[in-house]
Amino acid sequence: MVRYVAVSLRFYQQLGFVPAFRDSPTDPTYRFLVPEVDQLSAEFSRTGIELDRTDVGDTAWGTREFHVRNPDLDGLQFYRSL
Repeated sequence: MVRYVAVSLRFYQQLGFVPAFRDSPTDPTYRFLVPEVDQLSAEFSRTGIELDRTDVGDTAWGTREFHVRNPDLDGLQFYRSL
């Protein structure tokens, strides 16, 4: 949950991310479809910013993904299909 979903989405869209899926038309989710999950994870590591994150891994439901929480504790999922 976030306090200002629309503001947060605009922020990430300004970074070049495009929402690819919404659970409902009115409640956006923070899932980002990216072409290279491992490469993005490595880029995040090179920033030197300490992130609350998971390792990259394959899921039983057919995605390769990792999760990050930003300083406001918004959960972000970066994924691609296997």
